[in-house]
Amino acid sequence: MSHGAMDRHHEFLRFLKQVAKAYPDREPHVVMDNYATHKSTEVRDLLDDNPRIHTTSPRHLDHG
Repeated sequence: MSHGAMDRHHEFLRFLKQVAKAYPDREPHVVMDNYATHKSTEVRDLLDDNPRIHTTSPRHLDHG
């Protein structure tokens, strides 16, 4: 992972943690692109630990 990709990876983890903290009693929905940063082990682990945070990516959206 390049230094730039690692920075984006950490930024995305911080974002998800902020979402989890800001909405403790809600089920937030996050739309993500298919960027590899969003598929890292750390991101998957965080989402597994916070099942109330729902995610989707463009490949899951119905373009009618």
